[in-house]
Amino acid sequence: MDEKTKIMISLGAATACNCIPCFEHLYCHAKSLGITDQVIQIIVDISTKVKNGAHIAIKTTIDETLNNEVPKEDKNFKSTTACPCDCVQ
Repeated sequence: MDEKTKIMISLGAATACNCIPCFEHLYCHAKSLGITDQVIQIIVDISTKVKNGAHIAIKTTIDETLNNEVPKEDKNFKSTTACPCDCVQ
């Protein structure tokens, strides 16, 4: 795997896990490799969708486990049949 691909994956991971120091370090590395802000924004957008989907999944599971009503916006989530993050279009 080439260095640009590794850095782009790492930027997505840093975004998804909310690691500001990692993102800042990787951003500088990405810029030195010629990765544009436009590409970085796409990476951030995709990884944010994944992160938000994971939040919906755990929140829905907790609500169901505790026998609480699942909020209306989360009712379409089925952990075994769909990905709620809409990261793949």
